[in-house]
Amino acid sequence: VSVLYWRLPIWVYLPMPPFRTRCFTVDDSTCGMKIGTDGFLLGLFAAARWRGSASADGGGSGCGRRHRPSVLDIGTGSGVVLLTWLQDALGWDRTPAPSGAEGQSNAAAIEARGGEWLAEGVDATAWDIDERALESFRRNMDAACEHTGTRSKVQLSVAVVDARDRSKAASAASMDVILSNPPFFADTKLLPQQLAAMPQQRRWARLRTSL
Repeated sequence: VSVLYWRLPIWVYLPMPPFRTRCFTVDDSTCGMKIGTDGFLLGLFAAARWRGSASADGGGSGCGRRHRPSVLDIGTGSGVVLLTWLQDALGWDRTPAPSGAEGQSNAAAIEARGGEWLAEGVDATAWDIDERALESFRRNMDAACEHTGTRSKVQLSVAVVDARDRSKAASAASMDVILSNPPFFADTKLLPQQLAAMPQQRRWARLRTSL
């Protein structure tokens, strides 16, 4: 039985409802790796570091008053890391809860309050080796931008990419911010029958042999 290869309880492998935050919803139903606390913390930590460096240099390379930043998420999956980073960078979490004509009211509030960080918006790029995971991410990103009224603020590029492809290194190096929560399990710790029982999508998400 496939659920035995990680010796985890059966509920880990059962379908779960989308995870909802105040600003966005994460549907990971077609992703090999389900969302966890580490993804949220990584996104928040990266946003805090980026905001701190932006303040230190007067806003030139960070907060967007004079520069539209670019951010790359390597191994995007459901997008929880990138969405959490954008929540802080675009001021989603400093916007009143939506009501009525939520798109228009939220957009105005973001301009007046949180959106000061990225007044010109952001260019976001998502890479993942798993096409099905990127489909989930697209839905999650579209829903978040619609909910917060910031669709015009995010220029999104999504691509199926194996991060080990060295030809992609140049485009990655040109980014202002690079995010990644890579796989870290070693396949050498698995028995051959455990590895054989693991679905390909799960291998991509869990084992450090791919990203």
